[in-house]
Amino acid sequence: MLKLGKLTVIAEDTLLGGIARVPVHMVILCPVLKPRSDAEDFAKLFTSDRRADCFVMERHVKLDTVATATEGTFIAGCFECTGDIPETVAQASAAAKAPIFAELIEEMVKQLKQLGPSPLQEGVKV
Repeated sequence: MLKLGKLTVIAEDTLLGGIARVPVHMVILCPVLKPRSDAEDFAKLFTSDRRADCFVMERHVKLDTVATATEGTFIAGCFECTGDIPETVAQASAAAKAPIFAELIEEMVKQLKQLGPSPLQEGVKV
C-alpha cells in the first residue's frame, strides 16, 4: 500500500517474476547510453573489436582494461562502456599512463638484450 508523501519505487523483478516495491528517499534517473551511429566507423580507425552492445572491446576485461587489440590504442570512458564518474576517471588516468609504461617496458627489454644472456638462462649455477 502506498502512503501519501512517501516515495516508493515500483519495478518488475524479471528474475523473481514479481513486482518489487522499495521505499526510497531519493531517485536518480539515468538515461540509457548507446554508442553513436557513427561509432563503428570511428572504431574501425583504431580497432575492429566490438562487443555485442557495440562498444569497443578492451584487450582483457580484468588485466588490460584500457588497451585494445590494436597495439598502442587505449580507450576510456564512454568509448569503452557506460560507467560512473570514479570508474571513468580511473580509466582515463590508466589510459593516459599506458603509453608511458609501454615505452618504459620496451626500453627495459632493449637494455636487457644488450646485456646478453643471463647466467641463469644458460644453466650456470651462481
